[in-house]
Amino acid sequence: MVTMVEKDKSIFSLEQVTENAPEDLKIPGLWEGKVRLPTIKEKLSVREEIKKLPFYDSLTDDEKKLEESKLLAMKMIVEPRMTLSEYLDCPDGKINIILDTVSFWYATKLKILNDKRKDLIDYFLEVMNPQIEGKKK
Repeated sequence: MVTMVEKDKSIFSLEQVTENAPEDLKIPGLWEGKVRLPTIKEKLSVREEIKKLPFYDSLTDDEKKLEESKLLAMKMIVEPRMTLSEYLDCPDGKINIILDTVSFWYATKLKILNDKRKDLIDYFLEVMNPQIEGKKK
């Protein structure tokens, strides 16, 4: 039978939760760098930074969301770092391929984390169901 973790034991340490080591990401023939998951602070700051884009007010809501996702992808790039000004001067096709690849990497990482969360939920339900069933009797 599966049992719950002792009340005083932590499942995750603070270091495990905040650890965010960069990983290598390569687009053969175009780009290679280091990327990491965005922090909550970075995700929130993108909403303000997007307002600094030229012609921001003339962008549609869909265009604003697209630029927001591109800026978030830029935040995930640890090496080589890129400023907003440098981003705006990049050839559109190349930078879109790079930032889309970073976004796909991020989506893959989130899927892996969500799969782990599903496993934890399944484990929790397996542990709790006998206890819930016992209380119903």
